[in-house]
Amino acid sequence: MFGFRFGPPKFSLGVDIGSSALKYVMLKKGKTGPEVVAAGIEAYPEGVFVDGIMQDPNAISQMIKNIKKEQNLKFEQVFTSIASQNTILCFLPLPEMEDEELKHAIEGEAEQYVPYPLETVNLNFARLAKVEQDGTSRLLCLLAVAQKEQVESIVGIFRSVGVKQLDALDIDSLAIINSLEKFMKRKSGAGDEAIAEEGDEPMGTMSGVGPSGDIGDDEVVAIVCIGARSTIINVLKGHVLRFSRNVQISGNNITEVIRSVYKFTFTEAETTKIEKSVASVQGEVDQEFLDVVHTTIEEIAGEIRRSFDYFKAQHREPLIHRVILTGGTAKIKDIDKLLSSELSVEVVLGDPSIGLIRSLPSEDAFIENLQQYSVAIGLALRGVEAND
Repeated sequence: MFGFRFGPPKFSLGVDIGSSALKYVMLKKGKTGPEVVAAGIEAYPEGVFVDGIMQDPNAISQMIKNIKKEQNLKFEQVFTSIASQNTILCFLPLPEMEDEELKHAIEGEAEQYVPYPLETVNLNFARLAKVEQDGTSRLLCLLAVAQKEQVESIVGIFRSVGVKQLDALDIDSLAIINSLEKFMKRKSGAGDEAIAEEGDEPMGTMSGVGPSGDIGDDEVVAIVCIGARSTIINVLKGHVLRFSRNVQISGNNITEVIRSVYKFTFTEAETTKIEKSVASVQGEVDQEFLDVVHTTIEEIAGEIRRSFDYFKAQHREPLIHRVILTGGTAKIKDIDKLLSSELSVEVVLGDPSIGLIRSLPSEDAFIENLQQYSVAIGLALRGVEAND
């Protein structure tokens, strides 16, 4: 068999190379909607990531090879992402112009925002919306920048497992938005294609950041993803991304506090955090543990509040209307209620599985870890949406 495929692709695979674990979700396109047919979370061997930096891409390649074989993954369409802390995102108000002019204008603007030689980076842009600035109509664009060395490292991982070319290399913060669009009762937005020289690998088309759907024009919604090593804060106004920030206080800070209080190793503390969080949700509450955890959650809330204050001052917005919470740390009992109290705004847990049919050997495991799949789901949806 030569592996030819006749007709459009049926499967879309999203692979999230996180700093603490590799997450994957495979969707199958069906008549009744996209179907989750494979999903999993695989912890890295020791030393693969150190202080959030990838040290052993070959180990990740081997993990993907093993998972492909064990789970019968299809590489018809493959999407992955680069961590937002390794990228630069800038919001640029520019005069309205044609795409080719806009490309050159953004490349010119990039020089003042990028602290690296432009020949060493990949640039992408997306049209977001028309905005009023000092009485003048402007075109708000999102500029995304990633160093080519980091892009090539990720692309190399997939080439080594037989993926000749990724369908897109996105940014995790944008994939999160994509995963929660149906939860926000929105349709998918359309972004412009990546800026890339001939032969360059794609770095994502930024779907889900532009206008569409039925969120009110004056409504400001924040999507907060509390991961292992960082917290991603996206703020959208009227369904358009207006602000994105990455802060370095997150789930691992909670683990460190548990390690310090209980005199555990980091691994023991991480295991305790997961087990007691699950037990709390199931009704077995350890109040001492929750008190320890809540101290750090209050610190995370402080960083989120400072980001909100900066956004409101910069954009002259009086308030954030609601917060949608996701990420692995979101499974801690009552974290939504605690953040809501600290931020004085409604906080709800996001559900990235809205609209997805599930056909998995263990649906309970998928649901239990649902918040950790936001990036992978958002990536996999790119393939489904592209073929609708």
